[in-house]
Amino acid sequence: MRFVSIGGRYFNMDRVTDFCLTQNGNLRISFDADAVENINVSRYNIDSIRADLEGARHVVQVIPCTTPLWMVWSDGDDSHVADRVHFLALCANGQVEALSLGDGFFEVEDSSNFKGIFSEKDLASFPGLTRLDITENKSNPDLEEFMKSYGFGFNQDAVEEST
Repeated sequence: MRFVSIGGRYFNMDRVTDFCLTQNGNLRISFDADAVENINVSRYNIDSIRADLEGARHVVQVIPCTTPLWMVWSDGDDSHVADRVHFLALCANGQVEALSLGDGFFEVEDSSNFKGIFSEKDLASFPGLTRLDITENKSNPDLEEFMKSYGFGFNQDAVEEST
């Protein structure tokens, strides 16, 4: 079950059959019982609402990476930054996103400078690349704590072997 909040009202997405933005700027939501809601969304960020309704920010499964993958961002001009991806997220809309771990929680990267997820061999195509690989420190307390708190074993040797 997934709920989306719009203006303080929660909608059960299991019951939503369709939604669209009308010509007058209202959001029209259709439900499985032939009910329809028209909501004035002019004071809200419609892109954020659409992402929530589509499930772009709702993770349904976390997938550990067994092959090294990298998130790459443009850092202005011709330089790029890459960070190691340890987990992928399968979102409710079917998209697979890279997860970054910070301050003890995962988040999907949605920066406008984000270039995508790449394999190790593809990194050579980015000029001025700086790697921010946290596994080079051979320890990631946030990752270890997250894994332990959810009952996952954390094998630092496996992380070191995969780098």
